[in-house]
Amino acid sequence: KQWYQRRVRGKKIDAMCVRHGPPTWFTTFSPAEYDWAELVEYVREMNADLPGVENLSSTELLAKDPVLVSHFIHKRFEALLDFMLTADPIGKITNYFIRIEYQGRGVAHFHCIFWVDGAPVIGKSSDKEVASFIQKYVSCKLPDKNQEAELYDLVDKYQRHKCRDYCLRLIKSGGKWKKVCRFGFPRSESKLFQLHDVLSCVIGKKKK
Repeated sequence: KQWYQRRVRGKKIDAMCVRHGPPTWFTTFSPAEYDWAELVEYVREMNADLPGVENLSSTELLAKDPVLVSHFIHKRFEALLDFMLTADPIGKITNYFIRIEYQGRGVAHFHCIFWVDGAPVIGKSSDKEVASFIQKYVSCKLPDKNQEAELYDLVDKYQRHKCRDYCLRLIKSGGKWKKVCRFGFPRSESKLFQLHDVLSCVIGKKKK
């Protein structure tokens, strides 16, 4: 099955790239289901006949009805996708490809590739055009904690990498073993936007 998915989906993406050119954005959407009060309330309500349901924690409750949780997550993603296709938060999307994967706890996350109308292409467009386009839609700063407290908390909690066992790998360096993040964190900060060419990004990724 995995071989079939790699072959078929890989060929589909290749065909889309030939037809539409290089994609503009790659995104991953992962649910924070334990923090979704509306989901917890919905599952609790739909399982009202379950003995002791009112005393279950969100973790215990959602584990009791994985089908309902999965259905809710997919519906929420569909609503998000509809918003992205109509409100143009990352530009006018002309085509897209979605791959759904499941984490160890059995919850879906969504890998997406989007093609945007009129988007510059790295290697063809100027660096200035590419940088301007990216900065129009993407920010890498924390919101003001005093003026946008709720947004600050959300970004700080869900959009900042925190190293855990999931990403830490033991490597031997200088005769000693140490834990290193496989995603390269912590990374150096920069006040200015930096655009790296494709080759240096690939080489950098292989070195980590």
